Amino acid sequence: QVASNLKTSCEVTDEAFSKRLDEVKEAKGKLENQKSETIVKIQEIDNTIRSLEQAVMAKQGPLATCQAKIHQRRLRPGAEYCHDEVDDQLAREQRNLLEIINKLEAGLGQAKQCYGQL
Repeated sequence: QVASNLKTSCEVTDEAFSKRLDEVKEAKGKLENQKSETIVKIQEIDNTIRSLEQAVMAKQGPLATCQAKIHQRRLRPGAEYCHDEVDDQLAREQRNLLEIINKLEAGLGQAKQCYGQL
């Protein structure tokens, strides 16, 4: 009787232990998959951040050139200073470049926020 109870108890314990081992292995597998997916997402966001930073830098040169041209036109004395088609075009170009840079920087901020959340 006692030996039978001990054997049954041992079998139940072994079965529960095996079941728990399977659960732990399954949980470990799921966590490893999540880790892999997170690493891929981090790399994607990192690439996005780099490309957005490069895009912002690429627009800074043309913006500086445009602003320098506008400034030089404003420095013209008297009759040489005029408001013409070129002046309007430069102003439009400056607005467009600033708008693009602002959108890129907003996207950059969002990407950095997502990166921080990962």
